[in-house]
Amino acid sequence: SALLCSALLCSTLLYSALLSISLPYTLRLCRSVMASSIAAQNALGGPYLPQPDCRTVTNDQLLAYFSRCWNMYERLMGAVRSDADYYLFPNKLRRPLIFYLGHTAVFYVNKMILAGNLSETQRINPKFEEMFAIGVDEMDWDDMIDDHFDWPPVAEVWDYRRKVYDLMVGIIKRLEWTPPLSWDQPKAWSVLMGVEHAHIHLDTSSVLLREFDLEHVRAPEGWPAPAPTLGKAPENRMVFVSGGDVTLGKPRDLPSYGWDVDYGEKRTRVRAFEVSQFKVTNAEWLEFMNDKGYQRRDYWSAEGWSWVQGSNTQHPHFWRPVPGTQMYRLRVLFCEVDMPWDWPVEVNYLEAEAFCRWKGEGMRPIDEFEWRLLADRHAQDLHAFHEAAAQTQRQDSVQSTDQSPQQQSPQPGSVNLSQANTSIIATTTPTPTTTTTADHPLKLADPAFDARPPYNLWLQHSTPTSVTAYPPTALGIYDLFGNVWEWSSTLNDSLPGYRTHPLYQDFSAPCFDKRHNMLLGGCFVSCGNEASVYARYAFRRHFHQHAGFRVVRPAAGCDVYESDSTLAMYLHFHFGSAADTIGPFAAHLPAAALDYPGRCAELCARFLSEEQRAKKKLRALDLGCAVGRSSFQLAKHCAEVLAMDLSLAFVQAGKVLVRDGALPYRLPTEGALTAELVARVDPSVDRTRVHFSVGDATVLEPADLNGPVDVLLGANLIDRVADPRSFLRRLARLVVPGGLLVITSPFTWLEEYAPRTHWLGGYVDSESGAVVKTADTLKAVLAPAFEFVHQEDMPFLIYEHRRKFQFTVAYAGVWRRKA
Repeated sequence: SALLCSALLCSTLLYSALLSISLPYTLRLCRSVMASSIAAQNALGGPYLPQPDCRTVTNDQLLAYFSRCWNMYERLMGAVRSDADYYLFPNKLRRPLIFYLGHTAVFYVNKMILAGNLSETQRINPKFEEMFAIGVDEMDWDDMIDDHFDWPPVAEVWDYRRKVYDLMVGIIKRLEWTPPLSWDQPKAWSVLMGVEHAHIHLDTSSVLLREFDLEHVRAPEGWPAPAPTLGKAPENRMVFVSGGDVTLGKPRDLPSYGWDVDYGEKRTRVRAFEVSQFKVTNAEWLEFMNDKGYQRRDYWSAEGWSWVQGSNTQHPHFWRPVPGTQMYRLRVLFCEVDMPWDWPVEVNYLEAEAFCRWKGEGMRPIDEFEWRLLADRHAQDLHAFHEAAAQTQRQDSVQSTDQSPQQQSPQPGSVNLSQANTSIIATTTPTPTTTTTADHPLKLADPAFDARPPYNLWLQHSTPTSVTAYPPTALGIYDLFGNVWEWSSTLNDSLPGYRTHPLYQDFSAPCFDKRHNMLLGGCFVSCGNEASVYARYAFRRHFHQHAGFRVVRPAAGCDVYESDSTLAMYLHFHFGSAADTIGPFAAHLPAAALDYPGRCAELCARFLSEEQRAKKKLRALDLGCAVGRSSFQLAKHCAEVLAMDLSLAFVQAGKVLVRDGALPYRLPTEGALTAELVARVDPSVDRTRVHFSVGDATVLEPADLNGPVDVLLGANLIDRVADPRSFLRRLARLVVPGGLLVITSPFTWLEEYAPRTHWLGGYVDSESGAVVKTADTLKAVLAPAFEFVHQEDMPFLIYEHRRKFQFTVAYAGVWRRKA
């Protein structure tokens, strides 16, 4: 077992940690990083406190958690040089800093009243508690151009904060609750809500101070210097990640605070992919800039290009050009530093997206499911390591303890560097808290629960650090948590089972607007819930935070539906006009083969029963929806359409179409020539009825859909799943009795999608010698649960370029669910 523990330690920690950096540099960096971390903790008034365990938290622990956050925020907001500076706007889309000085305190008072901890007559300053109440900075309607408030003197706001602090101390000391402290106990839960809300503003307000001219801010006394840099960034190689099943959503029985958007449950199967070992560095970004990345329209989305031109952006937000040179410095919180090329670049999502297009076909920012798969794999590796370490410890306990330090078993999360003549110990795994892995296995790998996480989180440092400063996961992925937030290509949305909390009903829901993208993993400022593996925060794509990104691409053989060229092909297949598709060749091409997705939806509509037509809230599921033409057509007949596809690129395009009703794309015409067209949704369609999501059709359960649906369309899907028989048998659970099932397919059986033994037809049975045809097998497999109604042939035409098309005739079958 000792050998097993050592092997796990070496394989999961040392090997990948030393791939990119030399041992001497590792030691120098460890010394600098640890010294900076200790200095930061002293400057902030003591050690970081992890999220309270709601099963065992006491009043004193809750008070300490509150006070720690309060003091951190006041240290930060006290960095403004003069009273006059508090009334200035570091960012025109935000309020002046005096608002944020008062806002977090006012939030406590207003939530205490809602929760019943205070009465309306116990307000401290009703004027303040209205003036400082609302500032949801990332919403369209809150973009600030001017400010109409008559802001009070700064001294009055600081005095108000002192009164609120004293009030909260009294409330927390008197609080009573029944363990475990939970969402359904508003008096105590509201205190945690206030702390986590302040943690968010600690993060976002630090961005504002970073945007402020240096003449307006000064570092608090004792504030640590910026983290060290090696200067040269490591090569950012791609790492293969095998696919697997992933479940998003924080378990409701996990004993810690979560926002409403964290809860719910959504499962899917993630395809294999490749991911960059590091978040993209400043050095890599300079290559993008040197290749005229900000001037090349073809790298940018329509939204991104509009932002670039409107803002006249030429470099990242926190880069500062050195006058008279082509060099840059980096603005950190309270100073500028020489450009640290090995730090992660900090950009908005639109910039990250453009970089990925510049980087190569199929490249994009990571999505939430992929990131969570990396986090789950990391948790499993840590669990295995700790189990091996525990086994070793049990065996060692019965042996002699008279061993030299070199003979003792390795400690969890440590690397023995004694032979390098140094006493530095590089922490590489979280130190277990009082919660055991048996309680919640993933808790072992959740930085929010750890008093000493090995990531650049909770202001261990006053800046980002080198991307090699902290150890990697066993897969070789650095900064999975912390350093800078990680932009995700996933649009912000709720999970099935989501419900708002009555104390804060507008925290998440207003941001489910298709204009916010998820941010994952936390940053160097993130504390509490922000540092949790379950945290689901989001910002508008043009906003700047302490945020970077890493790139992913589908693994070889898994990329057929993720490339830009395939996306353009499908947008045209779904939304292209006859003139743009067959044009001058109309005499030679069948016009009846156009608008195949729309015709599939109308086939569903044609066989709706009278009872179904009379139903007010008919629900449909479009499995394998691609970019959604059939989904929007179904919305003419159904009150709700769930549009699901395994391709992230297709789903993201569909969400843009829901939001904007249009999406530009480039259609190849000849060689490298393209035509810029726009996919448009029929304006008569109520787009709000359609809801796109990434999902695996082969693992769906009724709960994933909020119950069975009335209509299920599976177009060109059955010959693209690994086990079509299992998939077909599952459909009975997804359709209500009397509901409609429509399946279309050209029966193109290929072993790259399904092994021959799983094909529904297209072969000769080896035992009977009979010819097996797919249509017959379809009817036989569905017969126990579905009544066959109708079949027909449906031609379709896919445009490849101006003179090349795919012409196919699909089988279409209609079934009705038996009672």
